[in-house]
Formats: sequence, C-alpha cells, structure tokens
Amino acid sequence: MTSITKAKNLSGKVVLVRVDFNVPIKKKKVLDDTRLVASLPTIQYLMEKGAKVVLMTHIGRPDGKIVASLKVDPVVERLSELLKKKVKKLETKNLKLSDAQKLSLLKDIRMKKKILERLAKNSLH
Repeated sequence: MTSITKAKNLSGKVVLVRVDFNVPIKKKKVLDDTRLVASLPTIQYLMEKGAKVVLMTHIGRPDGKIVASLKVDPVVERLSELLKKKVKKLETKNLKLSDAQKLSLLKDIRMKKKILERLAKNSLH
C-alpha cells in the first residue's frame, strides 16, 4: 500500500479515510481512546496539507438498524477534544461528500445499509 505522504496536492480535496474507531463506550463516554489517538498523525497530516478529511467508521454491529448505544457521538466528542478542533458529523441521509468540512465523520455508517452500498459503488458526489 502506498503511503498517504506520497500523495501530491491534497489541498481542497476530499479525502475519505477508513478508521477503526470501534471503541468501548459507556454512558456516552469513550472508555479507551487508544484507537483515536493512533489515528491522529494521519488526520493531522491531511489537515496540514489542506485536505477536507472525511472519517468513516462504525461502532459495534448494529446489523443495519439504528441502535442508540452504538452511535458515534461520543467518538466525535472525544476526537474533537484530542484534536482541539470541531469534528462535524456528516448526516448519511442525502449524503454528499461536497458537504464535508475541514474535518468530518460519517455518522452511524453501519446503521444505514444503503449508504454502505453507495460508498462501495463510488456514487457519492
């Protein structure tokens, strides 16, 4: 696999990054942020290069159903604290990657099977 550091001219481009933020959560708080911390260098590098970073993750196995305890909200909150920057949650309904901010996280990706199918077919614009 090629390193992201070899990519040229990332400024203004939307970069979709698959991250493993499947972390333990209790009472809407991340219990272990090791996986979030491990992703920080990549996220920071992309942001320094001017990319719009869209993170894609899941929590647990909701089996295509909305499960309140598996929402990414606590992850967004903790990641914002770690980066000292606001992380925007991108709604999956009517999703357009062009709506991405400097740093965004796709909301509850495994809870919406159609979104996964659209991502797999590269049909997001």
